Amino acid sequence: MLLALALVTSTCATAEQVVGVEQNGLALRLESLKPDYRAGDRPGFRLHLANTTDRPLTLEFRNAQRFDVTVRDASGREVWRWSAGQMFAQVIGEVVLPPRGERTWTVTAPASLPPGRYAATAAVTATNAKIQATISVTVR
Repeated sequence: MLLALALVTSTCATAEQVVGVEQNGLALRLESLKPDYRAGDRPGFRLHLANTTDRPLTLEFRNAQRFDVTVRDASGREVWRWSAGQMFAQVIGEVVLPPRGERTWTVTAPASLPPGRYAATAAVTATNAKIQATISVTVR
């Protein structure tokens, strides 16, 4: 069964920027760890994936990677990718989310970004569930 979620973007006026999408029993929430970053700060992101149903959901993966996060500048140029330079075991796997279960991942960029506006996109890399969310991030 292939599950697809729409891409949703928004800016929140709370202490953290948060975007959420939900479809086919899965909910994805992407948060910036801070509402704005200063030059020299390393941007960080939290990705929550939840099963909103009363039955287990199985996500299938081609390797040990479960998600990715990319950051693009205002021109659309990719300036950071969490998975770049990482090695993942080349083993087919699955994650079973129990009813109402959740997985959370937190990542921080290894370096600061120059001042500007950026789009951070997080995606779950499951072969049977194409899920992603994008938020805006500002470095002052």
